[in-house]
Amino acid sequence: MKNLIICLSHELNVKRAFSSDYLKRIKKAFELYSKKKNSVIYFTGGLVYSDLQYPISAKAKKYTIRFLGVKEEDIITDQESKDTVSEIIYLNKILEKFQPQNLSLITSDWHIQRVKEIVKRIYDEKYIFKYYTIKGYKKGWLIENKNNSLLKFIEWSKNIKPNDINKFKKILLKKHDLYK
Repeated sequence: MKNLIICLSHELNVKRAFSSDYLKRIKKAFELYSKKKNSVIYFTGGLVYSDLQYPISAKAKKYTIRFLGVKEEDIITDQESKDTVSEIIYLNKILEKFQPQNLSLITSDWHIQRVKEIVKRIYDEKYIFKYYTIKGYKKGWLIENKNNSLLKFIEWSKNIKPNDINKFKKILLKKHDLYK
């Protein structure tokens, strides 16, 4: 695999349809996939909702195959992550396994600063990511400004050196509210 296109998940609405941001992220992943030969799309997002029997990444994969025509073998899904921090931590398994030459990461404009901080904290400069953003919904900016999850992550991971993925996973499972 030469190009790995990482599409960070986003919420589903009450009817369990993609949020407008998530759908834009999926379409941006397809746009990059269409332009770059030898590419694979990696959808993040595990079992986030208790009423769903499958990870949200599987829903993104199904949509991308059915409506955008991406080949099934060109899509990898995450089964474990429940938020941005865990998406970046569990991404390591894919990076180690496939060792892609180019990394493209897609998220919303209101989310990008937090993503970059998390990536830097976990990987430092081990990997070089090219970041792509979609124009997110305005409410995202308001929610992001109140979100203190980055500060919590920095606090509980302050004694972990970058690239020590096992320690990041261990502390994630111990300290993160979504994994308790």
